[in-house]
This record gives sequence, C-alpha cells and structure tokens, in this order.
Amino acid sequence: TSTVTLSTTVPTQTITSATITTRTITVTNGISTTTTVVSTLTSSQVVTLTSTTTVTVQSNRPSGVLTYLQIVPQINAGASYAVSDPATHMTDNYYRNFLRETFIVTPEGRLYSNTFNAYYFLESNTATSGLLFWSTNIASSNTNFYTTTSGGQTQVMIKQSATNATPLKFCVKSVASGNGNADTGLHIWFYRASLASVTACSQVSLVLAPV
Repeated sequence: TSTVTLSTTVPTQTITSATITTRTITVTNGISTTTTVVSTLTSSQVVTLTSTTTVTVQSNRPSGVLTYLQIVPQINAGASYAVSDPATHMTDNYYRNFLRETFIVTPEGRLYSNTFNAYYFLESNTATSGLLFWSTNIASSNTNFYTTTSGGQTQVMIKQSATNATPLKFCVKSVASGNGNADTGLHIWFYRASLASVTACSQVSLVLAPV
C-alpha cells in the first residue's frame, strides 16, 4: 500500500479569547484527518486553519478516480456517506459519522472499495430488491456499474443486467427499521421497480464526492 496526503486551507476565521489545540482523528479504515491550529488566544486574532487528510491507497488498486460515495439526500441523522461493514454489506455511516471510505468506479464497470481492496456485487441479479455485497474476489463482482452526471452531480448507477440498460435504484433503511450493522450503519438496498418492495427504505442517490 501507499499513502496520498491532501491538504486544504480552511477559510480565514476570526476567533476571540478561545483555547484551541491540535486535534487528530484516526479512522480505523486507513483514513486519518489532522487539523492543526494555534494553541491559546487571548484577544481577537485572525487564524488560518489547515486540514490534512491522509488516504491509504492499495498498491494493486484498479485505475480510476478515488472518491467518497455521498448519500443524497441524507436519510439518517449525520449519515452522509456510504461505507462497507464487516459483514460484507454496504451501509450508511450512521453509527460512526466520522467514518469515510474511498471507492473507484472502474473502466470495466466494477465498484471497487479501496479501503477493503474489494469489489461489489448484487445479492441477486434477478430479485426485485436486495443488499449490496462486497468480496475480495474480483470474480464475484458485477460489471454493470457506471457513472452519470445530472444537475451538476455525478452518480454511481448500475444497469439491470448486461442486456438491460435500465438502471436500478438505491434506498437506505431507516434507523427505526434496525436493518443495519452496529459497527457502521443502516443497510443500503437496491430495487428494480417499486420502492414499496423494500419496507422502511428511502430512495437515495450515491453521488461521487471528492476526497
């Protein structure tokens, strides 16, 4: 593996009589964010903040652009991103709002998780609805994923099949449903036609968001 460091300067802020310390948040999936600022301020002072994000990149990753998958609209409070749970499903990040995961939509039509060095596939290629699963075995992956841009947003889509270009839809289970993984969040489902085929699930788009 290798690492890529991305630095962003936060807009200048004026802070009055505040104590500020260096804060580091380390995420177990290989992404860490460190925000460094000055220590103690005793009067009004303009401060420039710099946020640095370090992403661990798999050495054998496929070609493509690393992005987050943002859930639009947000369904469960604080859960804005799609992540992979330890039980090999895709969920939102409701139980760990700080968690981020990087993905690649490959030229071959695969959805790749850089974090787990794994590929996604549908629970069933014929069922009316189901979960999204991941596997480190590339042979298990679906090759019907693609991206499309609409309204200024680039979304991840997946065709019904190799011979049916009609896209599937995605939805996120509600907190009340309890349908998720306590380590990450609530499950993200696919469905073919009617949202009614998945109870307690709200339709969303999976939007590519820059790292």
